[in-house]
Order: sequence, then structure tokens, then C-alpha cells
Amino acid sequence: MFTDFPKFYSDLEIDNLDLDQLTGKFKFGGITGRLSGYVRQLYMENWHPVTFFAWLGTPENDDSRHRISQKAVQNIANIGGGGAADLLSKSFLRFFETFGYDKLGLGCYLHDGVCQLMGVKATESGYAIITGGGLPRIDVIGYNPRVDWNVLMERLKRITTSDEVIIK
Repeated sequence: MFTDFPKFYSDLEIDNLDLDQLTGKFKFGGITGRLSGYVRQLYMENWHPVTFFAWLGTPENDDSRHRISQKAVQNIANIGGGGAADLLSKSFLRFFETFGYDKLGLGCYLHDGVCQLMGVKATESGYAIITGGGLPRIDVIGYNPRVDWNVLMERLKRITTSDEVIIK
């Protein structure tokens, strides 16, 4: 681990993380509900991921309130290459601050520098990252199932970078 070229192996579990507490600390956009998931077979060389299988999503038994802000929808759509940002700004949906959702989820299998993305379910044209529920509702579809790892990290950095962390 503390050599000139460290190698690291691990499995991680996340269980019932409160999204409201997490998203309320950053300017990512608000999401209520719970999040569970894992990172399996994580292998890192020189502290850079080489391979892993990860999943984060709404737990099956989550009966909490599921709402997501426009800003969070736009940021999540940017991860999967979806067009939700354009849809929100050009339609009547721009008049709503939050949307109901049934499930959200995003997974990645990293191999050979490429992340194979997946969502809560497959669709005709891609994969659903968010499936709507309640009113108003919105579905977010990812269209690019294979994304270069460095490009994905740039997207995540762009949407999570904030000059301000809110401490309550």
C-alpha cells in the first residue's frame, strides 16, 4: 500500500444514505429519498481506479418522499448524456421547481478506461437514470452507455464543484 506504486483492492457498501442531507450541503440540486449501493471488486493502481463494478440507487424498501429539483435533474442528465436540460428549459416543465420520482439509479462497470453505464431499467434508446412518479413527474434517460472514464470524471467534477459548502 505504501510502495512507490501502490495497489489497492476493496469492496464498499452504502446503506440508506439520506439524499436530502447529502444534497443539501452542495449546490448540486436537492433530492429527497434514500440511496443504497456498492462498489465491488475495486482495484486501484497508484490511487487511480483500474476496474470496479458500482451501483447507487433507490433501495427497494424506500418509502420516503421522492422529490428532485430541476437543478439536480439537469446535473444527473449531464452525467448520462441525456437531453433533460433542454427539455426543462423549453417546455412547460420549467415552471416546476421539483418533480416526483419513483426510482433513481446509476451504475458503472469500469474496464480498460471505459465506464459501461446502466440505470434503473433499460429503454428503447438507452437506460433510465430516473423514473418518474407522482405529479409533476419526469424521466431522465441516458443515451451514451459507454463513456471514457476521464470524460465521466470531468462531468462529475463540473457538476459537483462548488465554491460554497453549506454547513447547518
